[in-house]
Amino acid sequence: MKRDTAKTIVGLVIIAGIVVATFMYGNSQRQAQLKHDQEVKNQQVAKATSSPAVAQPTASPQQVAKAASTSKQTTNTAPVETPSANSIQGSQTAASPAPAASPGAVASATTTPLPQTGPSSTLSGAAGVAVLIVSAFVWRRSKRSVLAAARSQR
Repeated sequence: MKRDTAKTIVGLVIIAGIVVATFMYGNSQRQAQLKHDQEVKNQQVAKATSSPAVAQPTASPQQVAKAASTSKQTTNTAPVETPSANSIQGSQTAASPAPAASPGAVASATTTPLPQTGPSSTLSGAAGVAVLIVSAFVWRRSKRSVLAAARSQR
């Protein structure tokens, strides 16, 4: 095998090692972020369940009387149905209504947990560091061999 071919193969192996180490590091960071997000979510749930209930304000007698007088007026509009009560193109079942949200909850706060993939962060971090160290030694050795070849007489 020629020297240039060997250098090319070694270079590609080094690049592949760096790419693998980068992906492993990114995966470990993502796993750590997911773990942190789950801990924060658990703390928020614990805080929400332990906080005292907030008293709801009641309507004053004037507001009740005003609402009763306005409800007696007749209107010439059709009754409004909720979107969940509508059927689409003759379907027999209507969509199920959305669950009632608790006070103070944000609708987009519920997320589907991602599956756990990849090795643990400690193992992937150690493998990434090992790949980088081996790459540094291979690079150093190739640099020395290039200098030695340049100095030697053919």
